[in-house]
Amino acid sequence: MKSINEAKRQLSRELREFDGFVGVGVGENSELRVYVVAEKSKAVQVFNERWEKFFEGFPVAIELSSGFRSSIC
Repeated sequence: MKSINEAKRQLSRELREFDGFVGVGVGENSELRVYVVAEKSKAVQVFNERWEKFFEGFPVAIELSSGFRSSIC
């Protein structure tokens, strides 16, 4: 079984080519969070068709996001 961080990286690689995908994170309860710009985006559609609610044994939540910004201190 993959670690949650390995699963996160793999899921990100699987979805990054689809419209609406922003990123993947790890939630507080050891779930993967897929961040998208719209609930009906292609990234959500593909995720639901391929995996539904789990990826590599980890539960997945879909979260709406306008994107991420990095900040350097």
